[in-house]
Amino acid sequence: MATLILASHPASSDGSGFNSIHFHLDGSEPPLPQESVEIRTAADAAAAFEQYSERATASSKGIWITASLRKGQRAPSGFRKLKLDRFVNV
Repeated sequence: MATLILASHPASSDGSGFNSIHFHLDGSEPPLPQESVEIRTAADAAAAFEQYSERATASSKGIWITASLRKGQRAPSGFRKLKLDRFVNV
């Protein structure tokens, strides 16, 4: 089993199709709390990412969400082919 880490950062759009991600180094809270999910397959990772994405969409804030594996863990077969980052509400 591997641990999938789901994270979010504030994001905005300038209206011309350019999206910006706002990283805060001051310790401020992200739009959604970071989550860790145990996965066995790439399908588990995709399902967890979609659920996190739905919560981000429901927040109505501009958010960039991403997913990664905990450092040092092996990726399940097919994991590297998944697109696990997305701009939501921008």
